[in-house]
This record gives sequence, C-alpha cells and structure tokens, in this order.
Amino acid sequence: MKKINYKFFVFSRNFYLSNLISILLLLIGCQYVSYFDSISYKNLTDLKGEMKVAFQSFAENGAKGEEDFKVIENFKIESSKGYEYEKGKNKNDDTIAQWKIIDSLIIETVQRFKSQNNELSAGYCEAKWEILETAFDIAIATENGKLSEK
Repeated sequence: MKKINYKFFVFSRNFYLSNLISILLLLIGCQYVSYFDSISYKNLTDLKGEMKVAFQSFAENGAKGEEDFKVIENFKIESSKGYEYEKGKNKNDDTIAQWKIIDSLIIETVQRFKSQNNELSAGYCEAKWEILETAFDIAIATENGKLSEK
C-alpha cells in the first residue's frame, strides 16, 4: 500500500487556499480604492518641482527675509489646495494620508522659519528637502499605482 504524504497535502492545500483568499481580497479591495487621477498626479509633480528648485537654492544660501518667506508660504497654500482636492474624492484615504504628511512638513517649515527670526539655515533646508522629496515620491507612486479608469 502506498503511503500518502500528508505534510505535502496540508502545505499545498494551505498554499492554494491562502492564494485564493489573497486574490479574493485583492478583487474586493479594488472596489475601495479610487482610480488614477491626472489632476492629483499633476498637483503632486508640479508642487514637487517648484519646491525642489526653491529648496536647492535654500540649501546653498539658506532662506532669509520676506521674499523667501512668501515662497515657503505659497507652498503651504498649494499643499492645502492639493489636500482639500483629495479630501473631496471618494475612496481616497491613501492619497489623503500622503498629502497630510506633505502638508504637515510644509507647515512645520513655515513655523520654524517664523521661530528662527525669518531665517532657515542651508543645512536645515537641505535636510528638509530630503524628507519632503521622499514624501512626494511616495505620494506620486501611490497615485501612479492606482488603476486606470475603464
């Protein structure tokens, strides 16, 4: 009489069962995610590009005075616009969470600028840009990874 290898049977059954459950959850989950939005993508990439140019300049010379403050304050306004746009869409918690992070980082920068006598050091600006760039990259990848509308 041939012996049945029950360990293999249990492993393969669990393996296939777990894959089936994963596929079902993925299909169900797709109904709870918003679709790719070119406006969201453009808002993120535009703001990232503008901030990159400004923060690279700030990383060389620091940020000082009213003119630099207006630049940073404008980033705060643009970030708030992007966040509010995302809040108005259904099934969009992932992108909203990313905008919250970006918005909070910009607000923190504005507050620090004010608390440091309207000045940010070059080193601070360089380090802050690295953090902001990562936050933007994650947000852009999140939006870019969404399904296209049919």
